[in-house]
Amino acid sequence: MQNYHNIIKEKTSIDVKTILEIGSMHGHDANLLKSLFGLSNSDVWLVEPNPERQKHIEKDYPDFNLVRNPIYNKKTIHEFYQVAGEDAGTSSLFDRADNYYELQRPNILQLETITGIELLDIVSKRVVACKQAVEGLSYEVLENLGDRISEIASF
Repeated sequence: MQNYHNIIKEKTSIDVKTILEIGSMHGHDANLLKSLFGLSNSDVWLVEPNPERQKHIEKDYPDFNLVRNPIYNKKTIHEFYQVAGEDAGTSSLFDRADNYYELQRPNILQLETITGIELLDIVSKRVVACKQAVEGLSYEVLENLGDRISEIASF
């Protein structure tokens, strides 16, 4: 995160006012970026669909904006493979090709999804710094932003 901050500060003229972290897990990266860019808690938006992880975020960062829905190409109810554990960042909307989930025995939840465009409507201001960690589905998240991807200044 320090390198990301340094690149934006030293190599661009981007004035960071809003941070969006998609697939946050615990919010620590967004908190570090908030501190490095000198932002307030209300300028931070986290997307974390795992209910177990949401509890930790709410406890550690109660003033951050938390979006609980996974991002998908349409608004629907979708299976979410929830992997338990303090550091489990491997939960996903999709089953994996390997046998990882067989070993982890995830809870399969039914969650309401939103599109990337709906996410930008929720945030309702220009996203300047966006970090995503979405278990190999980065392209799908970016694609779901559609033409509005240009509203995000940096990834």
